Amino acid sequence: MKNSIQTFKKGYGNFPYIIERLRSGLYKQIPIVFTTFDSEECELGVSLAIKMEHSVISREDLILIHKDSLVDLTKRLKDNLENFEMVDKRMCLVLGHKKGIYFESNNEIIESNSIPRGGWLLGENNERVTESEYHYRNYQSSNFDVIDSDLLSFDIDEEKLKQIVKEDPYRTFLFEKMWTPKRKNGINWIKKMIENSENDN
Repeated sequence: MKNSIQTFKKGYGNFPYIIERLRSGLYKQIPIVFTTFDSEECELGVSLAIKMEHSVISREDLILIHKDSLVDLTKRLKDNLENFEMVDKRMCLVLGHKKGIYFESNNEIIESNSIPRGGWLLGENNERVTESEYHYRNYQSSNFDVIDSDLLSFDIDEEKLKQIVKEDPYRTFLFEKMWTPKRKNGINWIKKMIENSENDN
């Protein structure tokens, strides 16, 4: 059983962060640090430079203000890692308790109300950073702590998705119907996943 105690190594567990899926049940957390343009490079994770006047703004509001820049940062990191390691990456930008942006290996970007949790969570040096089921510290303020109803859809075979989720916890957001239905290929993408799962069996 996963430990519910909220103990993290220094620098980890704070919104926003990036989760890289290494394999089923094994993840790496990459912290994101807000820095001013004249500050030193961050020692852990990746940094997003902000204006000096923004340095007095609360962290949760910075995430909201710089959401698009955080998405661009994650996309660049994913591209760089793929070019360096010559392998497709699956990553998730976590902005809050109820907001994850998934970057799939086929360059699909999916906004979701569900974020990765559980499994083994590693840090930059492949050390385990927490034994908690949740990848974030409790009691953080967030502008993304309620479900966004615009991201909900219901025309899906939930039993089949539940089976997929058991095989790959990373895709919990599928079973919870937390993808973006407004994308033209949204439903087709879900159906394709189900078909691929059936073909694998």
